[in-house]
Amino acid sequence: MVIQLPSAPFRTLTPQDSLAIFSWNMDVGAADLLSFLHEEVGLTCAGAETHASTTFPHFVVLLQEAFRRSADLPPLNDSRLAARKSVHDPHPGGDPDLPEIARICGLAAVYVASGRNGADAPGERLLDKGNAILSTLPISDFLAVENPFETERKVAVGASIHTPDSAHLRLISAHLEVASTFHRTLLTGNQTRPRQAAGLIEALAAIEEDTGSAPPTVVGGDFNTWSGGESTLKIMGNAFPESPSWDGHTTRGLFPTDHIFFRRGREVGSKLVPGSYSWIEKRYDSDHQARFVWIRFGSE
Repeated sequence: MVIQLPSAPFRTLTPQDSLAIFSWNMDVGAADLLSFLHEEVGLTCAGAETHASTTFPHFVVLLQEAFRRSADLPPLNDSRLAARKSVHDPHPGGDPDLPEIARICGLAAVYVASGRNGADAPGERLLDKGNAILSTLPISDFLAVENPFETERKVAVGASIHTPDSAHLRLISAHLEVASTFHRTLLTGNQTRPRQAAGLIEALAAIEEDTGSAPPTVVGGDFNTWSGGESTLKIMGNAFPESPSWDGHTTRGLFPTDHIFFRRGREVGSKLVPGSYSWIEKRYDSDHQARFVWIRFGSE
């Protein structure tokens, strides 16, 4: 787990504030996150010269298939254990990894790797890929939840922000498998995603039982669902009863893969802004379109 907190002071939430939450699959770095932040969020990232967004003073981006470069990654002795390497054409402004983007944008970040991005190659920098959270607000209470294994290791990442009502809002970035192996599909009737969704729900329930707290929770991610009526969405909707309804939009070609779920939990305060659930048409070189929702604070 990689955690980065900016040196500049954070803004604070007031009861009158809202929080913009985005969820987006970066296609292992093919996506141009800096352009996304600039055009959609209004954040111009330039290190000490970063200009805060006036459109979204407070925002969180839940990312899937982010990537990290690091010389500290252990060598992969058996290349057969590596996931298929994702490659793409470089962007004109370069391809900063997730920790570098957090630094030059002055954002808090947590990143959890799911696995290596391809086998090691002589002379090339080592890369891994996983899920991440970027935030303009302080984040804490970090967690990682590994999916029930199917074909490739994937780990959801979580963090919390403190809200004006003296509670906190839990944020989860998740990524489910698109399909299992042929053998497991025959054995299970392709219950890959329902099983992984249930695993995430069970893990969060166990954490809430241990802590004695059931905070408002937002789960955003690439659920790789093939239709709007898939059982995975029903399972998540039952566990997150205040979730926005699927709006009929697809986010990866013909498929409605990306979603945001919400539940208020036992702590009153955070709630979805009615009618705010939407999608972003431009892909910014990813193979996915981003999802978006507003969260509002304060009592009813």
